[in-house]
Amino acid sequence: MRSKITSVLTAAVLAASVALAFNAKADTNMQYVARLRPGVNVKMECAVLENQAISAGPTVLCISGLAHNGETFRQLAEDLMAKGAKRAILFELPGREGSGLPFGRNDAPEFGDLTVEDYANAVIDCLTQCEEQGTPVSVIVAHSMGGLIVQVAQEKLLSSGSSLHCAYGVNEAVLLSSAPPAGVVNPVFEAGAGTQLVNAFATDVPGLGHIVYVPSSYIPLLFMSYPLYQPVADAVSQDQLDALAPYEESYAASIETAGPSSERPTVRAGAFSSANGTALQVIVGSEDVFNTASVQQSLSDYLTGASQPITVISAGSPVHDQYWTEPDQVAAAIDLN
Repeated sequence: MRSKITSVLTAAVLAASVALAFNAKADTNMQYVARLRPGVNVKMECAVLENQAISAGPTVLCISGLAHNGETFRQLAEDLMAKGAKRAILFELPGREGSGLPFGRNDAPEFGDLTVEDYANAVIDCLTQCEEQGTPVSVIVAHSMGGLIVQVAQEKLLSSGSSLHCAYGVNEAVLLSSAPPAGVVNPVFEAGAGTQLVNAFATDVPGLGHIVYVPSSYIPLLFMSYPLYQPVADAVSQDQLDALAPYEESYAASIETAGPSSERPTVRAGAFSSANGTALQVIVGSEDVFNTASVQQSLSDYLTGASQPITVISAGSPVHDQYWTEPDQVAAAIDLN
């Protein structure tokens, strides 16, 4: 969270962006202050990419998962702009890249105490900021824990008599290998495997509190593998992994994401029913070891209240982090409404 992409990698990424057919602008940064809890705020900063080749198209908000940052979405975001998106926002959760740590009242939580609900509040404030800037988000693409954050954001809005669609005009939510809420059974997590993994990487860091720290060398072993600890051949390079380090996460949010159903946030059944205005697309790799296709189908059924088929990618190396290792496969599966 305290490191930046190296200048060499940044130069390479920007050079590649200029060469793309859709002619993406160099990044701009969206900065705002999010309210996580009463009296607790955080300074947020997200990279914004823009497609200069078109005058109109959806704005896509990309939300990463546990211990990942928004930069892991860069190539997928560019692929989506090549498909017709006008702009893409690489959302950075508190403590990632340019986003800061909680501040405010004396008992403000440390980074390690932040919850999925805190993250959902930051996303809601991002949507508000986009509205105020005249660039409303119409599509959200979220991976793993990011998918759970979107579900909790929808639940918060529904509880106040609104929704992602009513409040912000979000027409579509695309959940990639999403963590499920309480009420959706994930056998891997119910058996305690997720909690064991979280605890294996838990540590105390002064100024951050009790966090989960995943060394960059373990990212392919965990998230780009099938079976677990056997990385696929096309996993990203170690240099790329190191450039996007550190891979740190709040312990509280990690347990809410990977723990058993009793630890996960509650989201109502039918939160993404057609009556609530935001279409739901659920995408998963056929070899995902954490959120399997059967779990994702149960998630889709629960959230939509219907037997809506999900998209299962079997091409390439369809692992948990396929949005990063093979963004072209994922971009091809995403419907941009």
